Amino acid sequence: MPFGVGHAILAGRWVLIVLHSRGVTSLLKIATGAAAIGVILTSAGAASVVVGGPISVLATQVATPLVRGWPIIASALAVLFRFSHDRVWQNPVSHAAAGLLFAEAMIAGFWLAAAVFPPGS
Repeated sequence: MPFGVGHAILAGRWVLIVLHSRGVTSLLKIATGAAAIGVILTSAGAASVVVGGPISVLATQVATPLVRGWPIIASALAVLFRFSHDRVWQNPVSHAAAGLLFAEAMIAGFWLAAAVFPPGS
């Protein structure tokens, strides 16, 4: 799995948790879109490395921080954006804990997968 796809999954899940806590009805579509943007950013970074040339260095330098920061950027946008179905925040502490636990579980899952199936095996 490419390195940035994990960030895309994390962005989609964090956006889903934020929107769920706000009571937004179309949360699955928006969270899937956030994950898709993360995959597009990852693909663009990978394509710039493969294509090569002088512009690829600049493209890689721009894409790498965007891919790594996309979960935080997407979550912040989900917090700041106003939705028509927006309600009062419900249990923000439990939703924040769920987001952190998901990130920890994802890291642990990637670590376990690398231990069981080492790279190159």
